[in-house]
Amino acid sequence: MSSLRLPWDVLPPRQAKPVARPEPAVPAEGTKGAKAQARRPRVQRIDPHCDPAAYWHLVVHGPQDAVERFVAAARGAGSLPWVLDGAAIEEDLFLWAVARRDAGGHSVQACRLLARQVRQAVLAHHQRVCEARDGRSCPLDFHRLRPLPAALLAAGPAAEAPRAWMRRHWGLDDLPRKMARLPQATAGRRLPRGHGSVVYGFFADGWRPEPLLAHLTDSFPALTRLMRIPIAHPAGKVLLRQIKA
Repeated sequence: MSSLRLPWDVLPPRQAKPVARPEPAVPAEGTKGAKAQARRPRVQRIDPHCDPAAYWHLVVHGPQDAVERFVAAARGAGSLPWVLDGAAIEEDLFLWAVARRDAGGHSVQACRLLARQVRQAVLAHHQRVCEARDGRSCPLDFHRLRPLPAALLAAGPAAEAPRAWMRRHWGLDDLPRKMARLPQATAGRRLPRGHGSVVYGFFADGWRPEPLLAHLTDSFPALTRLMRIPIAHPAGKVLLRQIKA
């Protein structure tokens, strides 16, 4: 049920205490050090709490108007409008709470009350997420590019059929994490006049991107798609697949 966003998932992360570090010396303008610093490529910061091998770049480039159409088509809410069974959620939570209560701990009635309260919070939060489906906070929404069928959404996030469909059509069995557009990243090559590029970064465990790239080939034939682990990433330079129009 990892695609189900629980109320506490939106809480801000705990902020670590800042560590005082000396400011690096800035070379004087016009010196060799300043010129070398200007030529040095900017390294993309990577989340230290995520598996480095699960971080990906999707590079899309081609005619500027085609790139702009792709950017508009790819932006979405970044969530799945699952059809949830409130009674099943409450029963699962109740059984989970009862199985883990210690001797002399919460009573069965208290476990039932807890399960009901969590069910109400989950359904209320999910309703707010569904009402915000028209939002565009996610720059690369897989569900918007290749929507999950309504019949599979009705099966719920715990069913195997939706996961199998995602693996077959997206290349992974859940939405990617920490999706972001990287404005400083480029296609890594000189593009013809009138061409542009867009680069997205995200985390996805155990992913093979061929299904998504094949779908983008059919939907946006004028564009070139490239999936890779970032060159500046500790995992190194790994080129998986490139499809040229």
